[in-house]
Amino acid sequence: MVITSTFLSYSICLRYIIQTSWLFLEMRHMKLVFFYNRPEEHFNQ
Repeated sequence: MVITSTFLSYSICLRYIIQTSWLFLEMRHMKLVFFYNRPEEHFNQ
C-alpha cells in the first residue's frame, strides 16, 4: 500500500513537472517565433 501510494504521488509530481516545463518551453518558443517573424514591423515603426 505504501509503495503504491508513493509511486502514485511520484508519478503525479513528475507529470506536473513535465507539463510545467513543456508549457514554459512552448511559451518561450512562441515568443521567439513572434519576435523573429516580425522584426521589420518593429523597425518600420
